[in-house]
Amino acid sequence: GLAELKEDVEEVVESELKKQTWSREACAARLRTYASRAWLDEAEPERCARYGWLCEPTEASYQLYCQTCETRVGDARNLRDHAKHCIWRDAPRPATIWNEEPSVVDARARRLAEALGDDPRAASLARAGWDAKDDLALACALCLREVALSAVDPLEDHRRFCPFRRIIERVATERPERDDADGLR
Repeated sequence: GLAELKEDVEEVVESELKKQTWSREACAARLRTYASRAWLDEAEPERCARYGWLCEPTEASYQLYCQTCETRVGDARNLRDHAKHCIWRDAPRPATIWNEEPSVVDARARRLAEALGDDPRAASLARAGWDAKDDLALACALCLREVALSAVDPLEDHRRFCPFRRIIERVATERPERDDADGLR
């Protein structure tokens, strides 16, 4: 219930204080607080997380909470509604949440290949942000979606706000379409 959700947020806040506040990992931890909430606001959770906001449950719905200045706001219309002295007011960080350095993707692909028994989809699933939860399921570290391996759709199974979803969509629109079997236009 509500008490458990509040405990989850407190746990994230504690771990955030131990990490470098502007790191990708800290931003991803903030983004994960949006995963189990019905996100109906117009603002993007990724953008909110980059401005230092956590999604905190309330009796009625949710509110945004900044662990640095301890400001709470009911919606995300103005992401700069931090206290005057807050570091987040004018400096969203990091520029991107996802880390797609080859070593990171390769490590995910190795874990997937190990868990999935050398499934030929391991590399493409890793590039799409999926990691092995176990030998039957995949998980995304950014949006916390878990899906059965047998039914995974690399794009559609990410939550709407997941940065990996936007990466996949962008790559798909940049690829030239092929009109025939030979790939000629």
